[in-house]
Amino acid sequence: MCLIALAHQAHPWFPLVVVSNRDEFLERPTKRLHKWQGEGIIAGKDLKQGGTWMGGSLSGRFAAVTNIRRPGMEAGEKSRGHLPLRFLRNETKQALEAVQKDRNEYRGFNMIAGSGKEVFYLHNHKDGPHVERLTPGVHALSNASLNTPWPKVEKAKKQIETLLASSENTLHPESFFTAMRNAEPAADQDLPDTGIDKQLEKQLSSMFIDLPEYKTRCQTLFTVRKDGKITMIERMTDARTGTGRYEWHV
Repeated sequence: MCLIALAHQAHPWFPLVVVSNRDEFLERPTKRLHKWQGEGIIAGKDLKQGGTWMGGSLSGRFAAVTNIRRPGMEAGEKSRGHLPLRFLRNETKQALEAVQKDRNEYRGFNMIAGSGKEVFYLHNHKDGPHVERLTPGVHALSNASLNTPWPKVEKAKKQIETLLASSENTLHPESFFTAMRNAEPAADQDLPDTGIDKQLEKQLSSMFIDLPEYKTRCQTLFTVRKDGKITMIERMTDARTGTGRYEWHV
């Protein structure tokens, strides 16, 4: 699954801060963070379907996607990993309109996308508007709607708020990665009900997941400073599929 937390116009020096955990099966082949050939895109790559879970652009835009974990969601045919690419390869208005039009061709998804100036939340839930402009503040997203108060979502928001409150004109990436490495599961009474076995529900309730075949395989931090400087850092976290830290600065 995945967890994304972001601060949108919530810090005087950094109009955009996005940090994410990517949870995935170890058997799924992946390429680390890199600049995509012939494109102004910086992202890791899912080698099975050719998409990405989170990407940034040299112009300071970003997009990240999560699955919706809910019984009864109809299965579309297109890979959700192509949604961030559609946003990054096109102008914002054009991309939002295209994804909204084609949203039912994908399995259940959430996407957060934007820049230091504006951020949008897109989804294909059956209820509510399918494109929303985010208000300034700290937001978080897992495998339900934006800011659904799952324990991991609430923890992520509080951690980011605390880190930003103690930061002035410099951010410390490792502090954000450490904050998102909380492996404590939720209490039984606080578990969401997404239609899966309760034991598995509990194992997936922590911010950072570490199961034998399914783990938080990487963490990503994307920031835009008020002077336009862009930083994207990926931290690979699993020894079986590769560890390391990779950075891009624009």
